[in-house]
Amino acid sequence: MAPERSVRRVTWWGFFVNIGLSVFKILGGILGNSHAVVADGIHSLTDTVTDIAVIAGSYFWAKPADEEHPYGHNRIETTVSIFIGTFLLAAAVVIAWQAVSDVRHREITRPGLIALAAAVVSIVVKEGLYRWTHQVGQKINSVSLAANAWHHRLDA
Repeated sequence: MAPERSVRRVTWWGFFVNIGLSVFKILGGILGNSHAVVADGIHSLTDTVTDIAVIAGSYFWAKPADEEHPYGHNRIETTVSIFIGTFLLAAAVVIAWQAVSDVRHREITRPGLIALAAAVVSIVVKEGLYRWTHQVGQKINSVSLAANAWHHRLDA
C-alpha cells in the first residue's frame, strides 16, 4: 500500500472513532452529570479538525516533484504537523481556561458511574488509536502521523 494511502486509512479510522467517542462522551457526561466528560466529548469533536488536515495534506505532499517544486511537496507534511502542534496548544489553553472557570463559578457535583465509564472507554480507545497511528507513522516515516498519534495519546 502506498504511504499516503496508509496515512489516509488510519486517519479516516481515527476521524470516525473521534466522532463516535464525541457522541458517547457527551451523552455519558450529560447522563452522568459530568461537565468534564461533556467538555472532553466536545474536544473529541475538535480532534476531527486535525484528522481532516492530515487527510487533505496527504493528497498534496504525495505529489511528485514538478518544475515549481523540484524537491517535491514534502514540506506540506511538515506544515500540517506544525498546524497540529499549534492546534493542540490552543486546545490546551481553552481546556485550562474552562477548567479554572468551572472551579470558580460552579458548585461541585458528584458525577455518576456512566461518566466514569465514558472516560475509561475513551482512554482505552484513544490509547489504541495512538498505538496504531504511531506504528503506521513509524513504518512509513510520516511526521504528520506521528503528530496525530501524539494527539491521540494526549487525549488518552
